[in-house]
Amino acid sequence: MSTDRNATTPQQANEFAIADSAAVISGLTGANQVPALHLYKNAQTKSGMVVQVDVTYDGTRGNGTSYDVHIMLDVDVPPPGSTQEPHIGWEVKLNGQRVGNGHDWVPADVFHVGRPAPGTPLETYPIAPEERTFQGNGKVVAAGSFRRYKS
Repeated sequence: MSTDRNATTPQQANEFAIADSAAVISGLTGANQVPALHLYKNAQTKSGMVVQVDVTYDGTRGNGTSYDVHIMLDVDVPPPGSTQEPHIGWEVKLNGQRVGNGHDWVPADVFHVGRPAPGTPLETYPIAPEERTFQGNGKVVAAGSFRRYKS
């Protein structure tokens, strides 16, 4: 699944990215509950902005087979001259293979900062791991991080 659509606000772009990544995960796993990865909500701070969220689910199905699902949401502000527009991007990988991605475009000048050039250090804040068990002996452990760019 791949989506590209326009949003009028960063919050709407974030909601689109969450809904689309959740739809991919639900289609893969049958899960009817997927965490809301609020990339933009409360992201503006005095010292920087959250520019990327990564969450990985390591799971075991009731039949004993294991899987991992990785979700990434990020803010991209392309440099001058780029053909891309500012957006929140999302990607879902199942066992290392990309199974969904998209871009939720926002009006110019909405984001003041996005992911920096590769190799630029980001402050990383871990998300406390959560473990859930399901009927039929299934289990999943979710862990991840928020990354903030200090401008």
